[in-house]
Amino acid sequence: MHPWGYAPTDAEIRAWIAKQILRYKDHIVGRFAAIRKDTGEFVGHMGLVWSDFDELRVLEIGYMLKKQHWGNGYATEGADALVQYAFTQIGLNKVYASIRPENQRSIRVVERIGMKAEGSFMRCREYDNLYHSAMCRQRADWAVGMNLSRLF
Repeated sequence: MHPWGYAPTDAEIRAWIAKQILRYKDHIVGRFAAIRKDTGEFVGHMGLVWSDFDELRVLEIGYMLKKQHWGNGYATEGADALVQYAFTQIGLNKVYASIRPENQRSIRVVERIGMKAEGSFMRCREYDNLYHSAMCRQRADWAVGMNLSRLF
């Protein structure tokens, strides 16, 4: 739960799951389980969500993996697949990620898939207010990426 800075309660987790279901219904995107194809093991979640970066409404990639799966390339593989989906299936010209500046591991993930810093903004939530780096990938700079055989 490093990106959020706290572990949510069971009630917050149930509300989060309900929110993901509504996102698919209302916005055609959301978060989903990341499962290893070879073992069927749950490694975390990732997906696309509509977010507000100050005044800008963007489609944002997100991922959160169980710590024992960090460093295996799953976040990079999944993030690249999400960018490909946003460009090829949704038809967007830009895809974003918001990352706390101190989360250098996550910044390296999105840099590996070609995202570049585009600024920063304050993300205000009911439990905290934290600065985030806005990372962006433009379709014009994109080429079909990685082998997506390990996840999904």
